[in-house]
Amino acid sequence: MDVCEEDFPEHYRPIIRQMKKATESIDIRYRMDMEVDILEEMEEIKQAFLKQKARVQELQEELNATKELIAQTKQAIKLAQDKLTSSQQNLKIIAQNLNSAGIPEEDIAQYLGSP
Repeated sequence: MDVCEEDFPEHYRPIIRQMKKATESIDIRYRMDMEVDILEEMEEIKQAFLKQKARVQELQEELNATKELIAQTKQAIKLAQDKLTSSQQNLKIIAQNLNSAGIPEEDIAQYLGSP
């Protein structure tokens, strides 16, 4: 470690001396290098986690939008079914009125488009 103690304030100099001593030992230098490698790997893992967390949030938002669309579609289907039921009831009333007026059922079926 090629650092000049005088380049740092007095209160940092003991730390600089300890660092110099530590780098002189191969074992300590190896451990320090391993520590740096581990910290870098932990940072990579953290970044990957944050990226995945953001992706999960995006997917959750897409899922919520899809659920909303499904709910709207179900509501539209229900309205269409209600209109169909109402139309069928109206046709039945019309057919009954026409039949009461003396029009044969075959003619009514032909007018209403039924077989």
